[in-house]
Amino acid sequence: MRARLGDKSAAKSGTAEQKVSVAHAVLFGPERAQAVHRTAEARSGQIVVARMEDEVTVKRLQRRGSRVELIAENPDYTPIVVNGPLTIEGLMVGLIWGGRVL
Repeated sequence: MRARLGDKSAAKSGTAEQKVSVAHAVLFGPERAQAVHRTAEARSGQIVVARMEDEVTVKRLQRRGSRVELIAENPDYTPIVVNGPLTIEGLMVGLIWGGRVL
């Protein structure tokens, strides 16, 4: 996946086009674009762009007391238990998949 944090242009996927405001970034992958609101703040249950050292992932943030997990929407993937530094790069706010805005 190619990340372009801070992109202020339109996101295109297939025939769909979605304008992205200056407060958003776009992550591109095969047949998809994810609109991300850049912020360092996130609540439990929100889908975040998270950085752990030199790795970036898009997962649902789950806080349970002092335990922090990053949970994939696909149940086939095991949750990531965060044991080190975690930086929230932003919140996922939109998705274009297969030419459709979801």
